Amino acid sequence: MPETPTHDHRLQQALRRWENANGPARFATTLAGTLSNKPLNVEYEFLEDRGRTRIHAHVDGTCTPLDEPVGLEPVAIAKPWGRELWYTGIEDRGESLVATESGSLPISAYLELAPSLLCQRRPIVLLKILDPKPEPVLGELYLEAHASKHEVYVVTALNQAAWPDGVGAIRMGINQALRREFPSDQAFRDAYLDAVQAYERVRRGIDEGRLEGVAAMTEERRAREAMNRFTNVLPLRVGDIVSVPPWLPHSLQHGVRVVEFQTPTYERFIISFPQRVVTQAHWDSDYAIAHIKLEPPVAAAPKVIAPGVCQIADLGDFRAWRIEIEPKQTLTVPLKLPYAVCIGLTGEVKFNGLPRRPEQACFVPSSALPLAIENPTTTQATALVASIAT
Repeated sequence: MPETPTHDHRLQQALRRWENANGPARFATTLAGTLSNKPLNVEYEFLEDRGRTRIHAHVDGTCTPLDEPVGLEPVAIAKPWGRELWYTGIEDRGESLVATESGSLPISAYLELAPSLLCQRRPIVLLKILDPKPEPVLGELYLEAHASKHEVYVVTALNQAAWPDGVGAIRMGINQALRREFPSDQAFRDAYLDAVQAYERVRRGIDEGRLEGVAAMTEERRAREAMNRFTNVLPLRVGDIVSVPPWLPHSLQHGVRVVEFQTPTYERFIISFPQRVVTQAHWDSDYAIAHIKLEPPVAAAPKVIAPGVCQIADLGDFRAWRIEIEPKQTLTVPLKLPYAVCIGLTGEVKFNGLPRRPEQACFVPSSALPLAIENPTTTQATALVASIAT
C-alpha cells in the first residue's frame, strides 16, 4: 500500500501506550498523501467501548472509524456507450468516496489512514456497475481484451424495451465455426484483422465527416457485420455470471446492466468500437488480434463453500462470492479475508451492522472481520462479496 510501514508502526505504538495508560487518547500526524496527492492532517482517537478499543480518525472535520464497515459512494463516469458507476475507483477521471455518519472522504485518503488495519496493505478489488444505453449499437461496449486483468460480471437487469424476451447478450470469444473454415489460426487472425481495419476506415471516415449520408451508413453496417462474423455472441439472463480471463475478446451489449469486480489495474486493448473512441487516438487491433485467445471460454462452475456461500470467481488475483441469506438470519462468512468489498444484490442486508440495499456497497476493513451478513427482513436477500486473493 502507499504509506510506508513507519506510519503503521507509530500508530500501533501510540495505541499500545494508550492501552497501557502511558499515552494520550489522541495521536496527531501528517500523512504524505501518496494516493491522494495531498498531505493529510489526521488526528487519531482511541476509545474504550464495552471492553474493546476503538480507533477513530479525524480528517477535515470527518470522523472515520477504522474498525467498522464504511459505505462506498459511487462516482458516475460517462462513456460513449452509457456510464460506469465506480465504488472503489481511484483515478484522475474520478474517485469514489467513503461515507461515514459525519461525512465523506475520498477512498484514497481513507486507505492511507491505516493501511495495515484496513486492508493488510493489499490492493483493493475494483467494484463497478456497467450501465449501457438501451439502443442497439450505441449501447455496445468496446470490443476489447486485457493482457493481465481479470473481470467477473453478474447480470442484475435487462432493459425490457431492448430485450423483451428477457434474454440479453454479450459478444465474447471467437466464432469457432468460422475459425474452422480457415487453413490455419494465423490465416484466421489475418482475415479478422483485415475485416477490423476495413471497418475502422469506414468508422473514421464517418467520425471525421468525410463519409456522410445513407450510403455511408449502409457501408458502415455492412463492414460492421463482416467484422462481427469473427466473434461469438452469448445469451445473458438476470443472475448469470460471466468470467472474463485475459486476452478474451468481450463486449457487453446494449441494455444489459451488470455488477463487475475486476483486477485493480487499468489496461486494455481496443479491438473495435462502433462509435468514435474518445479515450485514445487509435485502436489496438493489430496487437490485440495477434494475442487474443482463439479457444472458446470455459465457464467455471460456481463452488459452494458453505450453506448460502457460493464462490463465483477464483481468478488468481481476486475472488468473489454470491451469498444468499434466509429471512431473519445472520450468516457469518467462513472465509479468511484481508478485507471485504460488498454490495447488496437483492433484498436488504446488514454487513457487520451496516444496512445496505440493492446496489449499495460497503468496505469492511480487516480490523472489522470476520464478515457477518444479516437479513432483517422476511424475504430472502442476496449479496456479493469480493477480496484480493491471499
